Amino acid sequence: MGILDSTGEFLFIVNNDTEVNLTDLEELIDQYRANAAYGILCPVIYSEDHSIQYAGYTELNPFTGRNRLIEKIHSRTGIEETSYPHGAAMLISRENVKKVGLMSENYFLYYEELDWGTRVRNGGLKVGVCMSSKIVHKESATVGKISDCKLYFITRNRILYARKHFSITRKAIFTLFFLLVSSPKNMFSLLLKRNFQGLRTYWEAIWWNLKHDTGSTRLGYKFDHLLKGS
Repeated sequence: MGILDSTGEFLFIVNNDTEVNLTDLEELIDQYRANAAYGILCPVIYSEDHSIQYAGYTELNPFTGRNRLIEKIHSRTGIEETSYPHGAAMLISRENVKKVGLMSENYFLYYEELDWGTRVRNGGLKVGVCMSSKIVHKESATVGKISDCKLYFITRNRILYARKHFSITRKAIFTLFFLLVSSPKNMFSLLLKRNFQGLRTYWEAIWWNLKHDTGSTRLGYKFDHLLKGS
């Protein structure tokens, strides 16, 4: 809604649990202007204890559908190309939004920025991290470190992303690993903790993908009643 109501040349999508310095934002914009090959540019993201939280992402593992944060920087200047942007802070021009489209709303949270970054790269542009710009991110301050909501959407959206973007071969590898390794391991862990609600939530996330196509606007969990006409 904010993007659709905005009028500026650039869009800076930023989490509500971040601290942003205006000078760093200006540097991010300057670097974006100077590097037309990049569709999305992120600052280096620091945690409150001054450790680096994000300086890029690795590619998604074809077995697990997971990836790793890059937590080291090799230079404090220039731009480092990376696989995906971090949703806590992303700069994109309005022109490039028109080229690749808006973020897919049916993720709700988690994996939506990976989806967007993939579409940017598929459109011939790059995703990068500006080493001379930074923000502080209070990670998971909104949904909590571990929550039912987080478990549902991370599980649901990992599968959804694979369905949308993996090749047939990668989908087969991911599905086999998920069914034979990931799911038994996660369910056993939840049972050991006697987290029966979490076990139910985990299955609801899987069931959503069995029941809905990749373009469905129904979120599942507790939010479907908020979507009129979905």
